[in-house]
Formats: sequence, structure tokens, C-alpha cells
Amino acid sequence: MNIAESTTNSNNKTTNAEATIDECALDTDTVHQDRNPHSKWSPKQADLFVTQQCNLLESNELRALPPIELQTKLGEIVQDNPLNSKAYFLGYMNQLRLRDFFGAMDALHRSFDRSPLQMTNQYEQKGFQYFSINLAVLHASFDHKREALSALRECIMLAQECGDKRCLDLANAWYCLLNSHRMYPFEKSLPDIQDPGLMQSLSLAIQFVVKFGAQCGYMPLDLFELLLKSDELNSKNYILEHVSDSLALRSALWCLYGRYEMSAMYAQLLLNLKKTWVFGDVSNSESVCKVLSSLALWLNIQGEHHLSAVVLHNARKRFPRYPHAAQWMISECHIKIQQCIYRCRWQEALKACCQLYLLDKNDGNLQRATVLVAKRYFNVARRLLHKLLETSNLDILTNVRVLVLKAISVDCMSSQTIELLMRASVLAASAYLEYEHAMVDMVLAQVLLRMGLIQKAFQAIKNCMEIICINGGIYDRAKTDFIFVKCLVAAADSKGMKIIGLLKSIPMLENAIEQFKKLEAHAKVLDIYVYLAKTFDELKEREERNKYACKFKQYFKSHPVAREYLGMIF
Repeated sequence: MNIAESTTNSNNKTTNAEATIDECALDTDTVHQDRNPHSKWSPKQADLFVTQQCNLLESNELRALPPIELQTKLGEIVQDNPLNSKAYFLGYMNQLRLRDFFGAMDALHRSFDRSPLQMTNQYEQKGFQYFSINLAVLHASFDHKREALSALRECIMLAQECGDKRCLDLANAWYCLLNSHRMYPFEKSLPDIQDPGLMQSLSLAIQFVVKFGAQCGYMPLDLFELLLKSDELNSKNYILEHVSDSLALRSALWCLYGRYEMSAMYAQLLLNLKKTWVFGDVSNSESVCKVLSSLALWLNIQGEHHLSAVVLHNARKRFPRYPHAAQWMISECHIKIQQCIYRCRWQEALKACCQLYLLDKNDGNLQRATVLVAKRYFNVARRLLHKLLETSNLDILTNVRVLVLKAISVDCMSSQTIELLMRASVLAASAYLEYEHAMVDMVLAQVLLRMGLIQKAFQAIKNCMEIICINGGIYDRAKTDFIFVKCLVAAADSKGMKIIGLLKSIPMLENAIEQFKKLEAHAKVLDIYVYLAKTFDELKEREERNKYACKFKQYFKSHPVAREYLGMIF
């Protein structure tokens, strides 16, 4: 799974809760002494309803009222309590989940106009900073980065004038989030640890730093030690939501470093803790959506398509709306692209790439290049990969994968292929991307084998086999086994040794065939049959040759594949 992207929506929840203009409570009983006795909502009833719905929208949207019904209730509350600013702010949150920018903006303005600070004569810059930070959150939610930064600058200026350190730290945290591709904002985002009210911001800031460090290739040991500091703060201050965010981040880190079994373990740990801890409505937080999406992708590469579909359906049901829905939508696109590549369904794969592009531009372009390479449209793929390499905010993992695809797309007998693979290998090793480094070695073994450098190819495949067999999906494992057998037979000194080695490797190849069949990777099944038939023919083993030639013919009749897609490195 790509890392997963950072914890934007969990910060939405934190900032909304902090920045809801509720610093000076309005004496609603005094304001509404002359309230109509026939009205439906008393001030206390309205406050209770608004507080409950705000909490549900932040933690478990499925338990909140549907948008239309909620808006109807808010209309009744506003009619009976026209000065209830919290009702307008709940309307802002309701419009935000519907992605209605103008409705959300209007509700936010009305909330601030009717705030307690406006009803009294306290105009001395108090409260304006909270409106500015909520305005920045609104623009950030719609990817209006320039407008969000402008609102944040205004918020920081007002907070400095008022001496409001809490608002200043919140603004710094959002500034850090909007500039997550650079390091220096993180250095200023750590709040004062002596203030117990800012522990939540401190915990989030540490998680930001860990995520940024992982993307930049910092040492994993240092990142996990830093993450322990966040866990300590969350446990001491009972910040349950950030405990779950920390577990999701650990799962993403292990996935980045290629330890997919560890990643799946932390994902399952988080899902199980949701049942045993007193988490309440936090069970539908963003961290749950992330680990469900990651598990669905992992089950798919293990060939468990039905289980993967069940997990995706669960995520789709629990997180029906953007921005949480973007997580499982990205996983769904990846699953569809992988399956279509295995089955040589190029139009469906390209359609899924277009959908992914709307969610993640770089990832969409990378997957499109992957499809084009598999389709053997090398010239178009190279142009797309060249544009990706010129992107300024490209993370190391994507950079490694781009270099590998570019190496595959050029002539595999040229020195440029070796150069690109060496660059990818060095980059992966420098960022501690163990699994990606092993995948580079696997591709390198194929290239060296085609160039006739058999011993070097054999050494390369032996270097990567253990890592791929422990952590990889069944496609990568089957492909590694196939390459290992080819190198083993090619490295044998005599004809007799080749026959013995090939016959001993038949169970390994049969297992690889079963795994390819499970994924419906028909071209790879045919590749193994072709290799066995040709090799036995070269070794004058006619009976075995005829056996596998017959299997090839039968399988090709039931699963026809175009000739140009056979024997590919990809």
C-alpha cells in the first residue's frame, strides 16, 4: 500500500472541536427569557441536540442524522433560538460532509455573526482568530491551499495580538500540515509541553514528523522511537483517538518498509482493540478506514479476492463520504488495476487509472505507466515516467518504482537498463525500503539472465528470494520461484545436472502455476509451460516436452493470450 497520506481529517476533527467558537458561553437562559412558549426547542434541548450531533459527526458519522433530516432539525432550532451560534456551526459541519462549499461558507459566517462574543461588546480582536482558523480548515478541506494559507496567516496575526497561545499552536499545526513536503514547519509546530491543554497538538505534531521522516528516508529506528513519545502522551492523557492513529501509522510504516505481515498484524490489532477498549464512537475514525483499506489490498495480493471484497464493502458501508472514503476508493482502484493487468484487460485498467488520478495525481500517473509497460506501449510509458521524475514532491518509494518501470521500458540488453536499476537499488537501500530493494534485485536477475550473465543473475535472485518469500504476495513469490529455477538450470555445468535440477524444481514450478492460476495471470502460466517444453526439448527429453506442450495447448485454448504478452519481464 502506498503510505498511506497523512492524518488530515483527524486534524479536522481536532481543530473543529478546539476552534468552535465556544470560549465564552452565552447565557442562553437570559437571552431567551421571552421565548415563544409554543416553540419546539428550548435552549437546553437545542444545546444537547447540537452537542450530540457534533460529537457523532466527528467520530461516527453513521450514527448521526442523515444530512437532510439534520438540516431540517437545525432549521427548527434556529427558528426557535435565532442566537444559537452552535446550531449554525453544526450546519457548517453538515454542509462540509456534503462537500457544499458555498453552504458551508454561509453557515460559518452566520455562526460567527451570532457568536457570544459578537452579542456582547467584546470586539477587541477576541474570537476573530477562531473564525479565521475555521475558514482555513474549510479551504483546506476543498484543497484551496492558497486561500487556506492566507486565512492561517490572518489567524496567526490575530492570535499573536491577543496572546492566544492555544490558537497559535493550532494554526501552526495546520500550517505544518499544508506544508508537509518541507521540514522546517515541523520545527515550529511543537507546542509547550507544560500546557496540559495542548498535549493533543503535541501528539499530532510528533506523528507529522514521523510521517515526514518516513517519506524522506530517515532511519526507521529513530522514527519508531519518536512514535513511542506520541504513544506515551496519548496514554498519559487518555487521548484514545490518537492511540488508534498511532497504530494506523505503525501499520503504514511497516508497509512502507516492506514488512507486510507486520503491517497486517498492526491493522488487525487496531480493529480488535476497537472491540475491547472503551473507545465508544471512535470506532469509525479515519484510522479504521485506513487499516481496512490496507487489509483489503493485502488480501487481494494474497489471492483472497472474496475476503478483499468483503473488507472493501465494510469500509464502503462505514465510510460512505469523502474525505474518509478516499482511502478505500484508492485501494479499490489499485485492486482493479492489478487484476486487470493479470488478465490483460487494458481498457478496464486504464479506466481505473483515470479514477485513481482524481484521488492521487502521482499515483494515478504511476499506475497508468505500469499498465502501459505491461501493454508494451514503451514509448508512451517512458514519456509519462519522465514527467513523473521531474515532479518536485515525488516521494522516495514512488521514485524507486518509476526508475524500475523506466528500466523495464528500455532495451533490456542495454547498459541504460543496468544503470537505472542500480540507481533504484541505491535509492531504496538509502531509504531502508527493504522489499523494494528486493524487487529491484529480482528485475536485475531477469535482465542479467537475458544478457547471458548467469552467475550474477543467480546471485541476484538468491539475494532477494528470502525477503520476497516472507513478505511478498503470491504473484511476486511465484515469479521469484520461476526466475530462480531458470537461473538454477542455466547455471548447471552439464546436461545431466540441468536435467536433475529441472526435475527437482518441478514441484516449485507447479506451485507457481497454481498461484498464477489463483490470480488468473494466464500469461505467466503459459510462460512456465513454454519454458518447460522448450527446456526439455533442448535436453532431448521428448516425453516431458510433449507433456508440457500439450498442457500449453490445452490451457491456451481455454485462456487465449496475445503472443506479445508472453515472456515479459514485467
